[in-house]
Amino acid sequence: MKHARGTTLKWRLIATLGAAVLVAFAAAGAANATTKITVDSGWQSFITGGGLDGASIAGPWVFTSSTVAKVTVTDAFCRGDEFRVYDKDVLLGDTSEVASEFPACPFELFFPALARADAALADPGFSHGVFFVAPGSHAIEFENKALWSDTSTGTGAFFRVDSVSIGKVDCKNGGWMNYGTLFKNQGQCTSLSS
Repeated sequence: MKHARGTTLKWRLIATLGAAVLVAFAAAGAANATTKITVDSGWQSFITGGGLDGASIAGPWVFTSSTVAKVTVTDAFCRGDEFRVYDKDVLLGDTSEVASEFPACPFELFFPALARADAALADPGFSHGVFFVAPGSHAIEFENKALWSDTSTGTGAFFRVDSVSIGKVDCKNGGWMNYGTLFKNQGQCTSLSS
């Protein structure tokens, strides 16, 4: 029984550290972030709450793009969190399905903190997603599709918005299908190509 108690205390400590990191992460985001972002400005952080189907605490994140834009989303803390991604309340899609490592949630520290996003994106154990949006104004929000633990109410993650240059050759031979659900056919892709 002593072993079980020690294990329980260890996981409580890890959960407490994880919660402290998320609180610090949220405070940093609230202090420095604004809902208006610029395309090609790198990683942005977001925090979700409300349990399953709960939404991002801040947001929406609004931007205007003069080209097609790629929205990349990655979980970065406890493996097992997944998200739904919306643009103006329209579902763009879901991030990838991943297995939860509950009760393990390894704490890794990255300096600078945004290096965590790059490391997580390269790790297939974290949920990721790439979504494309047309030129124009957008409002991106996130919702919890899955959480790593039944007791988790939310998590922290990252996203970035990058401009994409599309040439006519990129649309040919089925290339238009490489942009998710953005285009319904080659002609639509060609109309936005340079």
